[in-house]
Amino acid sequence: MIFLTTALWVIFFATLPNMMNSQEIERYSLSLSHSQLFHGIDVKSIEALVQSASKIETASDQVIIEQETRVSGLHLIVEGSAQVIKAGTALTLIGRGAFFGEISLFGASFSATATVKAKDKTTCLMITKQILDAWAKQHATAERLFLLHMCTELSRRLYLTSEKL
Repeated sequence: MIFLTTALWVIFFATLPNMMNSQEIERYSLSLSHSQLFHGIDVKSIEALVQSASKIETASDQVIIEQETRVSGLHLIVEGSAQVIKAGTALTLIGRGAFFGEISLFGASFSATATVKAKDKTTCLMITKQILDAWAKQHATAERLFLLHMCTELSRRLYLTSEKL
């Protein structure tokens, strides 16, 4: 019976998202408050979103998301850096405050348009559409600013892409 109970606890904890302690929540919230995506959003609203996020830690050279695969959520880099790769070609290096996987917020059937690979030890916070929707109900003003900043960044990326064509 003890073995069965231990095995159930192992399974239970293995299925939980990577939980954060209060110091991590505070550190990540403060870090994000200095990013363009969260500009003008109060730290308490950011903390509420961070508390709901899943923490994803990756080693150097580990793939975070793979091109052409379904993405589970928006990824926010809070520590480290990552290389964005499209069809085997390195496009850019992104770091703390950057985001990727935003396509998952707009439709479940969309797949990743590029591979994102950790350049060094990297920590991301993953936010699903369900988490963002729940946060938006409690933090409507923050959500409007968040979406405005996201649209601004996506417009910038589209402009830079069109300039290369």
